[in-house]
Amino acid sequence: MKRLIVICCMIGAILAAGIWSLLWLGEYTDRVAEGLETVAELALSDDEAALDELKSIQDDWHQKEHWIGVFVHEDPLEEMSDRLEECVALLRRGMNEDFQVRIRQAIFSVRNIYHQEIPNIENIL
Repeated sequence: MKRLIVICCMIGAILAAGIWSLLWLGEYTDRVAEGLETVAELALSDDEAALDELKSIQDDWHQKEHWIGVFVHEDPLEEMSDRLEECVALLRRGMNEDFQVRIRQAIFSVRNIYHQEIPNIENIL
């Protein structure tokens, strides 16, 4: 009987940690996507301010990337990091049209990270 209680507690703790991490990932990816959308709008009027904002988002991403990597596959994280690097490079060069395309791709990539982790039949099997 004691083993059953211990097993149930362990399963409950694993489920709670999984649900918490999924909720945190959803909140964080939404925050990053909103920040990137703000940068895209800001880049239309002020490249320097947009670059500063993008660098702060990139720094925050690199700090959180390790923790996100605990429960998310590495490939989407590397893809997002690469997209952020491309966006910074394009904004520095003043290539605003290409930047707008890449920033939209980065927004899609960060939102896709969360949607890939939502439990559904495809992800479970």
